[in-house]
Amino acid sequence: MTVRHVSSDARKPATGRVAAASPQSVTTGPGTGAILVVGGYGAVGAIVSRTLDGWFPGRVLAAGRRPQRARLASGIRAVRLDLHEPGGLDGLLRRYSIGTVVLCVEPPDSALARTCLRHGIHLVDVGACDRLLRTVETMADLAQESGATAVLSVGVAPGLTNLLARQVHETLGGADRLDITVLLGAGEHHGLDAVGWTVRQLGRRHPHGAQPLRVALAGHNTRTAHPFGFSDQYSLRRTLGVGTVTTRMCLDSAPLTALLFGLRRIGAFRTGTLRRALTRILSRVHIGTSGFAIRVDGHHGDTHAAVTMTGSGQSRITALVAAHVTRDIVTGTLPAGVHHIDQLPGLADIPSRLTEHGAVFCPPVPWRPARAHLGGNDGGPVEITAPVVDEDAVSASGERQVLETFLDHQREALRGKLRCLSEQQARRQLVPSPTTLVGLIKHAAAVERNWFEHYLAQRPREDITGDSYGGPASWQVDATETVADVVAEFDRACSESRRLAARFDLDHTVPHEKKGRVSLRWIYVHLIREHARHAGHADILRELTDGARGD
Repeated sequence: MTVRHVSSDARKPATGRVAAASPQSVTTGPGTGAILVVGGYGAVGAIVSRTLDGWFPGRVLAAGRRPQRARLASGIRAVRLDLHEPGGLDGLLRRYSIGTVVLCVEPPDSALARTCLRHGIHLVDVGACDRLLRTVETMADLAQESGATAVLSVGVAPGLTNLLARQVHETLGGADRLDITVLLGAGEHHGLDAVGWTVRQLGRRHPHGAQPLRVALAGHNTRTAHPFGFSDQYSLRRTLGVGTVTTRMCLDSAPLTALLFGLRRIGAFRTGTLRRALTRILSRVHIGTSGFAIRVDGHHGDTHAAVTMTGSGQSRITALVAAHVTRDIVTGTLPAGVHHIDQLPGLADIPSRLTEHGAVFCPPVPWRPARAHLGGNDGGPVEITAPVVDEDAVSASGERQVLETFLDHQREALRGKLRCLSEQQARRQLVPSPTTLVGLIKHAAAVERNWFEHYLAQRPREDITGDSYGGPASWQVDATETVADVVAEFDRACSESRRLAARFDLDHTVPHEKKGRVSLRWIYVHLIREHARHAGHADILRELTDGARGD
């Protein structure tokens, strides 16, 4: 592979203007050549430049339209590059020995990528325009011939979303459907170009008819996320072969999310004047925090898996992803060719690497609800799968659907408190009583069996697998049981409860040795109260364990 050597001029501090430099000789071997960061002193590019300068001192060139305004570390050189001017990159290639280009702005076309790959220059693209990414994909042969590596879909969305989607896909052994949810902090300062791109996407219809979705996001409770035009949902269909992929977005400010997508619904963003005005407003007014959250849900048949990642500073994390990818290219660990980030096994650990920078990553765990075949009205089987847990979705529904949904919501809230905890954390005793997070789930499974299997279905306790009393012994977790074992036990108990309850009307009553008779309606309300109470206990224990709050 042929790469170029950085000149001594490129190591000098920026002086506020572009300094002249003569063409440099070409050398071979990994790790040589200057690193050109296009948009290198913007919100993302400045962090990319600074991070790479720490790893490769004196080799970073930060390019933009106004280098005299750049405020960079002394080892980083500011150079002028306007992607709308023909030949701008060719001029820089003649002046500097550039081995890698990091593209932190959206180019007008694919000319820059073609120029890089034709000259054997590596490319890291933070862009999110699927049309441009598709064009660069067609340059795979050109990259192979020149020995260049191009990595596309680099950042948060696309980027981390792609990597998390592949993890879910592999966990399931192949997903039939992927739902990607991205929450962005409305309080973060973004560049005018980034805000403008977001506003333009609001003016476009989602081509696949996807609907908004209520999603539980770590640290942000349950939010309504709306279909949005991130490129990951298109590229993942090509790279993973998944037929249905939808990316949805919301902001940490729920009122602002409702306002923006409400305006989109009435077509307000199709007007150029309004788009430009809103771009200016959103680039200056910041309502919310700088936090972000990603969740990817995958489905394969009746099996579901989800992975989450949270952090602070979308621009910072985007830059760190780009910097890590660039470092792997420069050190020669990635193959030649054109690849989306999720296609390179060597980059699969980037979510884990980011935990060193304050991000929280929870790997996917598959969950398969028990199947139950019941006699339907037509005599055919009715399959019970994952529960509906959105309370708002049943605000005008019938009594039974409301009761079932609220109970499922509390079940999910309770089991969710064990996500991303180690065995030791889940067993930690933080109060004087022997209550633990994993013990709460163990107890909840016993309560389910007590009311639905023993009382509702009238099964003798000796015929029921597992504790069906719900007394003090039901809180004890054997040392040989893992957290996954206990959650699976709870899931089986809940699935059996749903199967049994489906046989009876709400008015159906059964004998109880202390209460006389109890109805299925009463059992539903009792279980909602029971699980909600313990979910509140779990909220406190989880916050004491690792500081996590919310649903």
